[in-house]
Amino acid sequence: MKHLLYYLSLAIILSAGVLAVANLHNQKSLQIAIVVLIGLFYVLWGVVHHAVEHSFSIKIMLEYISIALLSISLVLFVLNIAL
Repeated sequence: MKHLLYYLSLAIILSAGVLAVANLHNQKSLQIAIVVLIGLFYVLWGVVHHAVEHSFSIKIMLEYISIALLSISLVLFVLNIAL
């Protein structure tokens, strides 16, 4: 329960991003921009969350960056967007 607002905000933003990308069928550049912004938000969210909890470290930041890059790559692959 302690982290409910953190995870609820993350779920809302990620869901809104997924819906936005899904509704932009023929606008590849806008889809790419939204996917990258979602990844950046995820990293920022993780850094802020761990900073507030006093558990931030470079290792944690690199983990969030790695997950974001992997997710961005996977989504772009699934959307079949060639950069």
